[in-house]
Amino acid sequence: MKYTIELPDDVAARLRQLAEERHQTPEDMIAGLVDHEVATTTTAPQATRDNPLGVNPLAKYVGQFTADVPDITQRHDYYIAEEAMGARDDGQ
Repeated sequence: MKYTIELPDDVAARLRQLAEERHQTPEDMIAGLVDHEVATTTTAPQATRDNPLGVNPLAKYVGQFTADVPDITQRHDYYIAEEAMGARDDGQ
C-alpha cells in the first residue's frame, strides 16, 4: 500500500539526517515507526458522534501537572463546589 504524507521542512530534514545515520531510507524509517506504533497499541480509541476519530484532546496533558492536594483526582467536584460556595459566602 502506498501513502503520501506531508511533513514540515524541519521534521523532514531531521528524518533525512536520522535515516542517513542509520543507513536507512526515510521511507523505511517511517514504516518502522508506524509498524512499532501499530504493534504496541493495545486498544483503539473509541469514536463517538462528537469525536469521530476517538481522539482525546486532553490526552497530551495527562501526567503534566501536580497538585498539593493528594486526593484532588478523586474529590475534584467537592473542591470545586467548596471554592464556589466560599466565593458566594464572600459576597462575590
